[in-house]
Amino acid sequence: MCVAALAALAMAYVVVLVTADGADVVSGRLGGDYASFHAAGAIAGDDLGLDAERFYDPDLQAATQRPNLADDAGQLYFAYPVFFVAPYVGLAQLGFTASYVLHTVLMMGALIAALGLIRPCNRIARDFPLETFTVALLFFPMFRGVTGGQNTALTTLLVCGLWRALHDGRDRLAGALAALLLFKPPFALPFLGVLVLARRWGAVAASMGATVVLYGAGAALTDPGWPEVWVDAIRFLDEVDTPFNVQNFVSVPGAAEAIFGVDSTAAFAVGYLLAGLIALAVAACWLRSGDVVPLDVRIAVTTVGAVLISPHALYYDAGLLVIAGLVVLERRPSLSPWVAGLWLAGFGHALAEVARVLEPGGRFLFFLNHPLLQTPDSGWIDDQILDPPEQYWRIGAYLREDSTIEEVEKGVYIPFIHRPLHRYVNALAANGMHVTRMEEPAPPPGFLARAPEYTDAAEIPRLLFLRTEKG
Repeated sequence: MCVAALAALAMAYVVVLVTADGADVVSGRLGGDYASFHAAGAIAGDDLGLDAERFYDPDLQAATQRPNLADDAGQLYFAYPVFFVAPYVGLAQLGFTASYVLHTVLMMGALIAALGLIRPCNRIARDFPLETFTVALLFFPMFRGVTGGQNTALTTLLVCGLWRALHDGRDRLAGALAALLLFKPPFALPFLGVLVLARRWGAVAASMGATVVLYGAGAALTDPGWPEVWVDAIRFLDEVDTPFNVQNFVSVPGAAEAIFGVDSTAAFAVGYLLAGLIALAVAACWLRSGDVVPLDVRIAVTTVGAVLISPHALYYDAGLLVIAGLVVLERRPSLSPWVAGLWLAGFGHALAEVARVLEPGGRFLFFLNHPLLQTPDSGWIDDQILDPPEQYWRIGAYLREDSTIEEVEKGVYIPFIHRPLHRYVNALAANGMHVTRMEEPAPPPGFLARAPEYTDAAEIPRLLFLRTEKG
């Protein structure tokens, strides 16, 4: 089933590419946010050593991006540190579509490598590698990051690499990986800070050395004064992007701005007070003995903290929570419903994305396990103890949202996701999509012919089909 799901995703990806009309595709804009990175690589590659002010010039970036954006896409401002553009200099030598496809493959490779690195540290990743990758990729923030031209999988790789390095006692490597996270400073600073709190001085020294190397790379690409110009670019991005993206923030300061208003005093006070408390909780984990708080728990807490503290964490950054989910599933299996809830929370964003790309009158066809009958612990019961024997379909906890991995035959594990029907219908309606037709197909005759014990279950549907239309 995992292979089938991944194959279906690959086919959908190919369909999007081959049906593209310039920068316009059925999913909105070809490459998602990738146009920003491709343009930055083109600017740096065309004029190595150019002035940093020129590199971060909004007009130059907009003009370079324009051929690869849909007509109404505006601008995707690149405000990353200069050194992060280095890999995109090479990618920008390819045509945009080829470059985007290669970037997607590299991000999928980064996710596979991340989960592979932590196999010695996490039983779930070790015992269920294919299932873990499939569920991680299908977690909508991660999926959006991988296919939307973002770098969530790279961040995940660096954090998992840091975890593995600390697990193996390779502190210098851990410090270097923490420094590489500086391409996203709000994620790097928590990890650099906890290395200091943990008195991992070898890691701290290595991170300082790696930071100097990163500065030098930026200076070679532009000029030695690039950090000052970069800080101005961050301020510019915050000024122009926050009013449009505040509803997509997943951090505490971002949520405060969404509630109290952008740049409001209340948002600043509440958001950063709560962020400070989260930072203290993260610090407390590292100040306590490793016997009290194991390394994997520390990594999970720091990862969650980094996402929640960051002023500008967007929904695709929540893909990092895959790391915390794996730790929770191993340490506290009883909390698996909470992990399932986190995974399911991405569902709303997925439907919002569908609604965004549909034109009025456009249709969305939704095919899923029947929510009423395919519940946790449901199944066909052949009770031969009763006299006379009975056969019936058992329905489990319908209202409980759940995610489980079941062994459907020896060595074959499949993830099952359950939500009650109202969650689907209400989420569709909230995004302006209304059900125009519903089908509940009976099990096909071929299946019943191969499984005669299910003959009496012929009138119990396992699947549900919804045809929806955007108003």
